[in-house]
Amino acid sequence: MSLHDKDNSRAHIRLRFQEGVEAELRLMDKRGQLLSRGVSTVVLMNLSHEGLCFSSKVQLPVQENYMVDIRMTIYQIPIVLRGTIQWNKKALDTYLHGMSFQSSGLLRSLLVRVMNQELLAQQPQQFKIHQSYQRIVHQNHWKRVLGQPILGQPAQAGGRGY
Repeated sequence: MSLHDKDNSRAHIRLRFQEGVEAELRLMDKRGQLLSRGVSTVVLMNLSHEGLCFSSKVQLPVQENYMVDIRMTIYQIPIVLRGTIQWNKKALDTYLHGMSFQSSGLLRSLLVRVMNQELLAQQPQQFKIHQSYQRIVHQNHWKRVLGQPILGQPAQAGGRGY
C-alpha cells in the first residue's frame, strides 16, 4: 500500500494498494439479505474513509436497489464494508468500480486508524509529530470531560468547558 496524494477533484486522502490486495464481494439487498450464495474475488485499488475503488471481472450496475458487501483483512484486522456502487468503467480486461460506504462512525474511525498506520509506516519521521498531536487531543478530551479550560479557548461560565 502507498499513500496517494489527493486529487483536486477529490476531497479525501486515498491509500493506493500496490500489492493487489484481494477481497471477497457479495451482493445484498437493502435489508442486508444475501442476493446469491456466490462470492467473487475482487482486487482493491484504493481506499478512503468514505469509499473504495476495486477491480472485478464482472461489471456491476450503478443502482441504489442493492448493496455490495466487501470483506478484507488489513494489518490482520478483518473488515466488512457495505455500500453502493457509484460508478464503473471498463479497464483492459476488467471493470473498475467506485463504492461509497454506508457505515457507522465506529467503522469510519477504524478505517482512519488503519490508513493512519499505513501513513506512519510510509513516513516514520512523522511519528513524533503524530504522537504529540495525539497527546494534545487526548488531554483536551479529558479537560472537556472534567470541565477544565482548554489551552487557547476561554472557559465557559457555568458549563463544563464545551
